[in-house]
Amino acid sequence: MAIPDVIEATITDDRRLVLDGELPPDVPVGRVRIIILPHITIDESYGTNPATAAEILASPLVGFWADRDDIGDPAEYALRMRREAAERRDPWAHWE
Repeated sequence: MAIPDVIEATITDDRRLVLDGELPPDVPVGRVRIIILPHITIDESYGTNPATAAEILASPLVGFWADRDDIGDPAEYALRMRREAAERRDPWAHWE
């Protein structure tokens, strides 16, 4: 059986659990244990005091990749890293 270990759902105002979509037909019938994890977006995880441009430029992270020769195009490398991170956050990304 190839079912995902994470299935998205919504809890309504009247405290009902509604699955976002349907379960695959090979999911076994019977009792299950449901673990509730709140969905946290990127915006909610950041602090309320954003850094100024001067603070960002003073950060030791600016220029962090400057001496690396294994990156190639830094913009393409950063984009690839963002895509890979997004796929790790999305458990459905590679599930068929």
